[in-house]
Amino acid sequence: MKNDLSQRQLKILAGVSQAQEAGYYLSEDGVLAFLHGELSEEWAKACPQFGSLVSLGNRQGKTAIRVCLHHDYLGRKYDRDSDEYFYYLTEKGKAALILHPLRRSGKAASGKRPPKPLFKAKESL
Repeated sequence: MKNDLSQRQLKILAGVSQAQEAGYYLSEDGVLAFLHGELSEEWAKACPQFGSLVSLGNRQGKTAIRVCLHHDYLGRKYDRDSDEYFYYLTEKGKAALILHPLRRSGKAASGKRPPKPLFKAKESL
């Protein structure tokens, strides 16, 4: 099966999934704040995808969220009290995360050695 989702879209799905697992639904702005690392809640800081797309622009992020919604990877629920939609991961979205795991970035993931430390605390030697 061809992976038709970008890494950005997979990170959005993973972020929504992690929020759901923690017991929360995220609004569109909430998804972006989560991926930018702008939420101050402890549950968010404990999630692996928190702050994983710091450089993502709001326009690009909202477009990626809407693409996921359009292709049924995300669903949304309306809350009358806040007059806001909140996103959840659909079954198709869950399957996409299983079939297309996120790529790891960095030198360690590419098989190269991590860089040597440049300094170390006196107490640890």
